[in-house]
Amino acid sequence: MKLALGIVVILMSIALTVLVLMQSGKGKELGSAIAGGNNSYLGNTKLSDKDKLLFKITAVLAVVFVLCVLVLYVVA
Repeated sequence: MKLALGIVVILMSIALTVLVLMQSGKGKELGSAIAGGNNSYLGNTKLSDKDKLLFKITAVLAVVFVLCVLVLYVVA
């Protein structure tokens, strides 16, 4: 059981890394917040449907990843 859960954790960490790298960068919004551009840091930012989906998948996978690590810690 520990081995299977360990493999799942490793695969999930790789998937999380890929999902985070697939998302578009947010650096341009931070630069315009300092310079006073249209997109302020606390203002609304327009995300594409792809970015919204990637964000939701990343959030769910991160929660499941943390739960799996906690279970693995308790089992070990």
